[in-house]
Amino acid sequence: MPRDYLCDLLDSFKMARGIRAIIAKDPSVLAEKGLTTNPAWSYEALVARIEPTLTSRYPQLPKLEQLVSENVEDADQRTATLKAVHDLFLNMAVLEESPKDHSSASLIQRWAISSDIAFLTLCDSRHPVALVVLAYYAVFVQMRSNIWFFQRWPPLIVREIGNELRGSRWAPWIEEPVREVQRLEAESQVSS
Repeated sequence: MPRDYLCDLLDSFKMARGIRAIIAKDPSVLAEKGLTTNPAWSYEALVARIEPTLTSRYPQLPKLEQLVSENVEDADQRTATLKAVHDLFLNMAVLEESPKDHSSASLIQRWAISSDIAFLTLCDSRHPVALVVLAYYAVFVQMRSNIWFFQRWPPLIVREIGNELRGSRWAPWIEEPVREVQRLEAESQVSS
């Protein structure tokens, strides 16, 4: 039986969210170690600078927001998905402006942790719009493929999503993220 990599990815999201829930029960452990006030984990100034340029930096963002608005019927899921899309592109911009070895790579898991459960439910149901968003998540992960545990995932994610959407009206929506994953993968192979 072939492995379901999308299920594995979504399971990793749930596991990370579970860890966050456990830590939230006693945040003093992190505070004691200085992990809640470490400036290396704070991106507020960078985000404030990037936010006004987000749609000009990523012209696909408004198109994805329109796709979500027109195709996600449940209001809670629509709101959660719009936030997930916005946060995804905002985090991608932070990675673009940060060195490859910067702590900003943590944003890859933090995006999943901070995503609303309504969006993750949409992902679990393999809603086509959620799959399109996950294809862009693959681009996000590919931006830090220099970190060994992120290397394999982007091509697997876009391949699985491509298999899910093949032949549907949704397939053209993942062409751009697939090309971007391939471009970034080729760049990383040249530089290593």
